[in-house]
Amino acid sequence: MKRMKILKSPKKYRTSSISVAILAQHFILPSFSKLETDITTDVLIVGGGITGITSAYLLAKQGVKAAFIEADETLNGTTGHTTAKISVQHGLIYDQFITDHSEE
Repeated sequence: MKRMKILKSPKKYRTSSISVAILAQHFILPSFSKLETDITTDVLIVGGGITGITSAYLLAKQGVKAAFIEADETLNGTTGHTTAKISVQHGLIYDQFITDHSEE
């Protein structure tokens, strides 16, 4: 029923703050307590968005002890407010980055 309301009233859901509310209605996002003690890690990732979480996951799959820290709530910054679109407006900037630094 909620989905039908969204489809019938698209103007109502165009702002990024509303998109977070929609996400929160459909998924239970984890919350984490403040880090109260020192930890030891091979890699510390700053940011708990999709890039930070994915980086920590991929490093862990390779056996690297990785952790991420987030100043606010996980998935609440750029990731939480994104429209998740793929765009050609970035041009070939990532191609140049790969050329300069490799895919690794």
